[in-house]
Parts: sequence; C-alpha cells; structure tokens
Amino acid sequence: MKILLAGYNIDRDLIERLKRGEAVDEAALTPETVSAAYARISRNPADVNVLREKSREAVEKARKSNEQIVFGLGHASIAEHACFNFDVIDVSRLAIEYLEHFRLASYTEKSQRYIKIDDNGLIPEEFSAEPLRSEFRALIQEQNEFYRRAYSEIEQTLIENGEEPKEASLKAKEDARYALPLAIRGQLGMTVNGRTLENMIQKLRAAPLAEVRELGRRLFACCGDLVPSLVKYTAPDTYHLNAGKFAARFPFVPKSDTRGGEQNSAVHLLSHSPNPDDSVLETLLFSRAPVSFDTGAAAVRKMTFEERKSLFLELFQDMNSYHSVNRVFENTEFTFEIILSATAFAQLKRHRMGTLIPQPYLPELGVTIPETMVAACVETGYLDLARRVNGVYRRLSEQNASAAAYCLTNGHRRRVLFKLNAREMYHFVRLRADKHAQWDIRAIAGEMLDRVRDTAPLTFMMACGKHEFKKIKDKVFPDEQK
Repeated sequence: MKILLAGYNIDRDLIERLKRGEAVDEAALTPETVSAAYARISRNPADVNVLREKSREAVEKARKSNEQIVFGLGHASIAEHACFNFDVIDVSRLAIEYLEHFRLASYTEKSQRYIKIDDNGLIPEEFSAEPLRSEFRALIQEQNEFYRRAYSEIEQTLIENGEEPKEASLKAKEDARYALPLAIRGQLGMTVNGRTLENMIQKLRAAPLAEVRELGRRLFACCGDLVPSLVKYTAPDTYHLNAGKFAARFPFVPKSDTRGGEQNSAVHLLSHSPNPDDSVLETLLFSRAPVSFDTGAAAVRKMTFEERKSLFLELFQDMNSYHSVNRVFENTEFTFEIILSATAFAQLKRHRMGTLIPQPYLPELGVTIPETMVAACVETGYLDLARRVNGVYRRLSEQNASAAAYCLTNGHRRRVLFKLNAREMYHFVRLRADKHAQWDIRAIAGEMLDRVRDTAPLTFMMACGKHEFKKIKDKVFPDEQK
C-alpha cells in the first residue's frame, strides 16, 4: 500500500512569490491559512485578501483561530476550505469500497474494465497465519488463472463471431474480471476537503479490516502535521467501533435470505413519494407563486392530466442532454432494493448524492454470469470456481467474517438499499443507461427507469440514456422537428 499526498491548496500570493524565486516562510505553506482567513470574514471588516495576508504572517495564530472556530464553536465548514489530493496505490478492491463510502470526496479509479489485470492480489493480515494463508493464496491463484483463461477464450470467441480485435479485447477484459477476487489491488486519485478527511480517517481507523485501518493511519500520516488545526480528532471511538454490533439485537431474523437472487439483477421499488408527478408540480408552484405549499397543492389536485402534462412539457422544452433537470425534482424520492454484483456495485457507489445502504456480500445470492462466458463455454468453469470460492469463504468466515469477503469474486452479489430523488435519478439514468455504460449496471438502470416511469410517467418522460436523448426529445416534441 502506498498513500501519497499529491497536492493541496495554499495561498495564491505564496505561489506567485515562489514562482518569482522569492523566499517564503515554509510554515505558511499550509491550507490552514486560507481556512483561517475565511473563518474571520464573518467578524472582521477587513477585505478577505488582507485577512489572508495576516494569516500567512502569523501561522500559529491562524491555527489557534481555526481550532477555536472549528472545534470550539463547532463551525466545521471552515475545514472545507482546505483541499487535498491523494494518490491511493495498491489498495484492494474491498478496501476501496470502504474508502469510497464517503460522499463529499471525488474519486477516479483504475478500471478493471479497460485494463488487463496482472496483480495476483494481496494476502490480508487476518489470514497471514497458516494454514489459512496457503488456502487463501491457492484460491486467489486459481481465480487469477481462470481470469486469464477466460479472457483468452472470450476474446477468441468474439473474434470468430466477427468482432473487431480491439472491441473483442475490451469485452474480454470487461467480462473475464467477474472471476477476479476482491483482494485484487487497485489505485485511485482522491480529492477531499479537510472536514471530510477528518471524518474519513476516524471511520477508517475503526473499520473491521486491518488493511482499511492502515489506510486511515497512512492518510493521517500524510496530513496530520500539515494541518493540525483542521484534521485533529481522528482516533477511533466507541461510537464507530461498536457500529457493527447491532445485528445481534435481532435474534429472530433469519441468518440469510436468498430470495431475488435467481437472476443477474433484481430491482424492487420499495416506496416513493405519494403522487410523484403532483409532488414535482406542487414544488414547482411553490417556487414560482406567492402562496403556501398547501394552497398550491390544492390547485395542482384540481388540474386535469393534460394541464399537468403541459406544465412538464414547458419544463422540458428547452432542456438539452447536458442540462440537469430543475431542482424542484428533488422533492420527489424513490427507494429501491437492488441485488447486484460487486462489479455493478463498484459503479453504483459512485452516485453519492443518493442514500446507499449496502449489506455484506452474500454468497447464497449466487454470481452474475456474463453472456460472453456462456458463448465462450467457460460458464461451467466459472460456476465451479464460484462454488470453490464459497467453500473457502465459509471456512475463512469462521476466523473473520468481514475479511472473508476478500476471496469473493467480482461476480458475487449483495443487496443494497438505494434512495434517490427524481433529479438524481435523471443523472443516474443518463450515465448508466447510456450505450457506453457497462452492461451490468446498464441493465439495473434500465429496470429502475421502468419502475419509476410506471409510477411517475410525466416526471420521467425525458429520462433516458444520454445516447437516446435526441430520439426521446423528437418524440415528445414532434412539432419542433417540422
């Protein structure tokens, strides 16, 4: 594992002085001075550029000011003015799931879809002793060997069926990876503000996996001395350490439930806002008319279907594929239960403005099977491999249930609860139902869209993958094409 501090924001005036070759106080090369200057805006009449200059000249005073405001007064948003870039290298796919749990950060990750994988995977600390170490290593080697064999067979089959070699290679990488374990290492670039970083480090250091705890420690080692007044409370506490113990309070719940795991994906719309189409219009009326919400809602209820539709058409008329829908769509929510593979989850978790609550991976839900594996006659080998993985998983679980997930494949499934509003649904569908999206997440996005269209046909009349936007708009507004 390598965690490198790739960059952070400092005062621009210092940057200009460094470019001119002038000497600067090294202590001032910290994001703390910017945060301290902005913290003082609310109570100091001086121009903010003057406040920045004062912070640069008195760094220790700036730090004391940050501590008082952020931790004493509780105005933690001040820490958001400090931004950091991290290189995260040779961290397992399982650990990356923990890291990318945090909403208010940005991640760009190495894709197993586009890059052929040569990594043999890590041996987690939890299974570093014999005989589990040898059993784990042997299984990971078998998974990697199957990946390479499946890649070759899928690529050859696709070429024989007329695919261009470049496209065949891409699809082979995309689908052979379903056999790879979550122990395979990846890398990513992360940008995060100081407030989220502190929260991130504290939670990572309380995680059940040794690798994830080490990730938290190394993040702090990169920045603790740089911004001591902003990233301060990072030690794990009982609030986080005990977070995983609540399941024991429900002894009457079955140990596992395999319902819904028979297909590659299963999407269930559990609940939604009452009368979603009306809800959007009620919120729209509230934003445009000087009346109470209840008065506007009563007016919407009196409208005919055609009157409602005409208002939605007006909302959508000038929209293009790169426009977000109006913010009033955020007042309508939908909650889904989804069964999906680790591969699809890796993409779903990037939609951080929704509420995503995952269960642990459940081998009893089976594995997602790429169609190319069937065509290349490697499906049986894949399923045999999955059964062996499940057997090792059960033995490893007796030692450490959380770490046992390292041996599961990208095809193994879990359930998630995913709640998002109509505006975020538009964003999700445009990206994940697009023809360029990976087939697994695209199928899920399509099922989700079918469910919400049945419930709110007016709200989602323009929802589609980005590649279909023009066709849908031409259909909804035919007169404009004449």
